[in-house]
Amino acid sequence: MHTFERYKEQLSPIINNLRNNLPHFFVVEKELQYMELPDGSVVLDFETTGLDEFEDEIVSYGIAKNNKVKVVCRLKASEEELLQKLREDLEGVKVLYAFYSPFEEKFLRARFSDWDDMGIEIRDLKRMSGRLTDIVRYSWGDMFDGSDVPNLWYNWKERLSFGSLTGIVHHNFADVMREVTLLFLLENGAFG
Repeated sequence: MHTFERYKEQLSPIINNLRNNLPHFFVVEKELQYMELPDGSVVLDFETTGLDEFEDEIVSYGIAKNNKVKVVCRLKASEEELLQKLREDLEGVKVLYAFYSPFEEKFLRARFSDWDDMGIEIRDLKRMSGRLTDIVRYSWGDMFDGSDVPNLWYNWKERLSFGSLTGIVHHNFADVMREVTLLFLLENGAFG
């Protein structure tokens, strides 16, 4: 037997045991310093396995609400369980901000049949050309972009790569922070 096959065989029970004992979600929550979103508004960012709202999955969402930023990533939870958490986080929300909001909106409409009844207005933060990282140049140590998420998710699901999972969560957090920063810059007339 090849060394790699022997190694995989020995690790398999350990990985399966670990996989069975994982919590359903990984949640990171941080307080915003010196900023607070108005009551009834949020900034939302999805990380997905692709761009097609009918074929691809939401693996995590980042949300800024009041004075907190939270990222919720699935570990062994289904997408439906993640959406239930999102529904709870959207309780009482009247305005939802997102960078290039048509992306989040198409996933929301595809997942929530009662989206129109929820009464949430969506506002786009993309008011100039360029990527979010070009407009708000703070990196927050983010080494990935949205196009990396499908491979990172695959590495997490197939190999239980905690580095890949951390990459998704960190990227989601960094994007929400960039979007919150952009919202405050726009609201304070920074771009004229």
